Formats: sequence, C-alpha cells, structure tokens
Amino acid sequence: MEEEGFEPNLVMYNTLFNNYCKKKRLEDVFYLYKIMYTRGVMPNLIMHMALMNGLCEERKMKEAYQLFHQMVHRWID
Repeated sequence: MEEEGFEPNLVMYNTLFNNYCKKKRLEDVFYLYKIMYTRGVMPNLIMHMALMNGLCEERKMKEAYQLFHQMVHRWID
C-alpha cells in the first residue's frame, strides 16, 4: 500500500484483519498487528474480537486468553 502512496488507516487495517481471520491466516494477522503498533495505529475492539475469535476457532485458547488480558491492560492504563 505504502509503495503506491496510500497511508493505511484503521478501516483498511480492520478489513485486512477480518479477512485474514476468516481465512485462518493468523500469522498474517499477528504480523499486521505488530506493524500497526509500530506505526502508532491502535487496534480497536472489533479487531481484537476478530483476532480472539480466530484464535478460539483454531483452538488456541491460551493465546486468546493472553490477548484478552493485553487488551484489557492497554485500555485500563
């Protein structure tokens, strides 16, 4: 996106997040999640819920639980 002059925003990231989760491409989701934070774009509740849902569908309950606690901690601080 950036190569073509587009600066990704929350809506673009949200669309990618949801589609990656639906396709069960969780590695791509986590990569995108890290990129967002390095660029100062904070994932919203919808993104966290999509990611937690994807993790639960893949039976990765420990990771979903950890993500939940990260989410709560970030929004409380």
